[in-house]
Amino acid sequence: LQIVDTKGRETLILPRFEPREGESRYSMDKWETAVETAYRTARPNASFRWVQADAAANLQGGLHCMGIVLPSKGFKQEN
Repeated sequence: LQIVDTKGRETLILPRFEPREGESRYSMDKWETAVETAYRTARPNASFRWVQADAAANLQGGLHCMGIVLPSKGFKQEN
């Protein structure tokens, strides 16, 4: 999820998952490092926040669908 505030500061919210049975924390840490490296390369001025996403994953994409329809800057509410 990308958030850009009214001053143009960008924050990327990255999902974090706990290892499942048969997976190791070490493997998850390596994966997270690779993900963060890729995002830092692509978005060097952004800040990053990892959020625990195991529970959200059970919503099967519901948060993604809500996130893509949130208004961006310039949105004006009609009365």
